[in-house]
Amino acid sequence: MLYNPKGVERGAWMLRNMMRRVSVVTTHNLGRRYAHKTSQNVNYAKALERIRNLGIIAHIDAGKTTTTERMLFYSGVVKNLGDVDEGSTVTDFLRDERERGITIQSAAVAFNWKDHQVNLIDTPGHVDFTLEVERSLRVMDGAVTIIEGVAGVQAQTETVWRQATTYLLPNVIYVNKMDREGANFEHAVQTIRDRLQVKPIVVQIPIFDSNHRFRGVIDIIKKLAIQYSDDDELGLTPRICDVQELNSPELLQKYESAREDFLENLADCDDGIMDKVLEGQDPSQSTVKASLRRATIQRKLFPVLCGASLRNRGVHGLLDATVDYLPSPMDHPSFTVRKFDKSTKTIHVRDADHAAALAFKVTHDKHMGPLVFIRVYSGNLQSRHALYNVTQKQKELPAKFLRVFADSVEEVAAATLGGVYAVTGMKVTRTGDTLTLASQRFHAELDSIQVPEAVFFVALEAETKMDEEKLNEALALMLREDPSLTVIVNKETGQTLLGGMGELHLEIVVNRLRRDHQVELRMGKPRVAYRELVEREFEIKHRYDHVFGSERLEATLTVRVSRNEGMGKNTINLAKSVLALGEEHAEAIRDGVRSALEAGPTIGLPLVGANVDVLEIPEEELDELRAAKPVSLQACAGAAVRAALRASGTGIVEPVMKVELNVPERFVSDVIRDLSRRRGTVESVSTKGSATYRHASLVSLAPLQELIGYSTSVRSATQGAAAFSIHFETYGRPDAGHEEKILKEVRGY
Repeated sequence: MLYNPKGVERGAWMLRNMMRRVSVVTTHNLGRRYAHKTSQNVNYAKALERIRNLGIIAHIDAGKTTTTERMLFYSGVVKNLGDVDEGSTVTDFLRDERERGITIQSAAVAFNWKDHQVNLIDTPGHVDFTLEVERSLRVMDGAVTIIEGVAGVQAQTETVWRQATTYLLPNVIYVNKMDREGANFEHAVQTIRDRLQVKPIVVQIPIFDSNHRFRGVIDIIKKLAIQYSDDDELGLTPRICDVQELNSPELLQKYESAREDFLENLADCDDGIMDKVLEGQDPSQSTVKASLRRATIQRKLFPVLCGASLRNRGVHGLLDATVDYLPSPMDHPSFTVRKFDKSTKTIHVRDADHAAALAFKVTHDKHMGPLVFIRVYSGNLQSRHALYNVTQKQKELPAKFLRVFADSVEEVAAATLGGVYAVTGMKVTRTGDTLTLASQRFHAELDSIQVPEAVFFVALEAETKMDEEKLNEALALMLREDPSLTVIVNKETGQTLLGGMGELHLEIVVNRLRRDHQVELRMGKPRVAYRELVEREFEIKHRYDHVFGSERLEATLTVRVSRNEGMGKNTINLAKSVLALGEEHAEAIRDGVRSALEAGPTIGLPLVGANVDVLEIPEEELDELRAAKPVSLQACAGAAVRAALRASGTGIVEPVMKVELNVPERFVSDVIRDLSRRRGTVESVSTKGSATYRHASLVSLAPLQELIGYSTSVRSATQGAAAFSIHFETYGRPDAGHEEKILKEVRGY
């Protein structure tokens, strides 16, 4: 059989691709070019090639935790299957997670599959846990994206997909819940094209019986039909046969069509496959798998599989795909670190002289104390050998390295290259910190985890003095665990404000304070995190003259404040002469700038979207500033920036959220009216579906203040049929009337 594309354009396709033929150098197995020719190094490289660091990402309720449980069961790690509805899953090990049936903390799970070591992290699908997703993706080499067979790609899928794209993660896509009524594999694949804007390549198609019940899959690459019976509840003994043995001409035709599409897509990315196709040959299974792995790692293609995890169908194929197509640490043979002077250096993963690890999560265990989760990017770390925390600029002495299985652990002698571990005995390390060997030649920082800014605040009030002490201790622990939390204590009133990513986020944190830390407290109503924004660019030459104890500091600093595009995070830029003062002095100046940006001149709110440039220092003052104490320079820089902000002026801005909804078409008008009432603007509306059921996807922007309690409202308006996500988009200027309301709300009068 000639495997060419279908349709009247087949000849044009062949001609176009023959003309396209050029000699290219493929980039697969980049790590091999660095391999030493000793058998020891070859074995070391092979061991690394058999490591898979994966994250599971998806919309809420797409079946992430259920799929993870099946992976653990089939790999032999657990003997019994957990159930989300019963609260018996392994990876959801916090009580709040078990009760709510959603995954809050990313649980790191290690298991083996077909001679590969898999480090799997199950991530939350709820938008209030964005940082948990970021933590996971930052240290993964690849991802499994799970979508639902009825709805396909949904709002939160897109949100998390954008995060994965930031880290350029190769993906295998798994269409779950194919046993649901209304499941449509072709529609799900089309939503991948339309909503994720990538090129899916189907490697399995579903098998349905005459009653449209999901029975199994056809493996396009292996040319096998894998069918499950209702008697085989655990999915351990499926019937496997050659696809040509299927007693269904219709299904055989679907397979042949899918095989042609598969080879066409693969040939577009691989000249070797193109040769086979143009010559009428059928590429071997090993050739096809190697080609697909290269295209997947390069993010040219995204393999799509299907199954029904709750019914134990299709998970074996997904496990095979993770080791067959997703990358190992060796597929990314180098990474970049950042030195103090902001210059960068490229490090090879097998550079034994430079160990580097990233702390991507900190939790607190009642028996072992703080557990710091790390991913090792180069070198090896030994227990009880001093490490250096580059971010905190302090030494750490790890006590033990542990491989983690949900809430149980196994001690190992060392944290080796490419692995994911938990470390005990760490005193100061926080999420996002870089760890190196204390003894190595130089210390440089890895790109850290981007911590989103808190947009919701609640007031906390302890019932007694004893509870107040317990509250402070508990908050200190939780801040180390979760950097997306913010605690602000009002110096005048003593009131404690807790900030987070949303209502559910803060509700769960408060529940943990009450239950895990036995703190009796009252929680106020949610408050929005308003900010101040620089009105105009302004440059000022500020003369500072102040006495610190017996030391007098006289200095002139020239600073320029301006607004960055998109109202993103504040940025601080130091001129070369400022950096020349030395690391300690330069950092003191940065601290002074940061302090000034914490309280704007209009109403004392933190600034957002501010650029601060500390310009050149006069040459005649450099020696005096080098001799000054860092605290003096910190105060000097803060005073200069505050003076510039007063001269520039600031205005009030409020968080604006992107609201993405999927609702039955009949509710669209009601939803749009409700959003308009909330000062929302509808960006887009699209409708899809059949004659019997049509649904609409809406995207809207609305101020966060107007969305408090929106979850209850929209579910009531749509009779519980709405699927939606809300995440921070930008800051916006309110109109004059609402700005006055905000000022009264913040001032309290």
